[in-house]
Amino acid sequence: MLRLDKAQLGTLEDLHMQAYARRVCAFLRDNFSDAAEVPALELEAQVMEQITRANRYGLCNEDQILIYVVTAWLLGDRFDEQLPAARLVLNDTDYSPEEKSEWLEDWTVMIFHRLSPHAELPTLKLGSR
Repeated sequence: MLRLDKAQLGTLEDLHMQAYARRVCAFLRDNFSDAAEVPALELEAQVMEQITRANRYGLCNEDQILIYVVTAWLLGDRFDEQLPAARLVLNDTDYSPEEKSEWLEDWTVMIFHRLSPHAELPTLKLGSR
């Protein structure tokens, strides 16, 4: 039986997270033209920071994290601190991580519809990565 010590397990987790961050970067570049203009290492660092922030709110699976990262891309990297509604929901322990991510996705779409009610927004199929 193969056994990994804590250091080896930590290294595997780090490698997995780096690979996931690269996939998120590719998603951002594919869906947001301004993301394509950001140098690769800079974008990856921004994504890693947002993954860490998402984890603080209990958002741990890839779909939940992607919703958080996309929201940060659209609303700003500190939206969770600067926008009271987001701060309230993300810090509320009565919400499950799934409820938080669903609320965040719906809320972000609602904000953009209110800002530009006649514009057609692209539909991002977040659940079908």
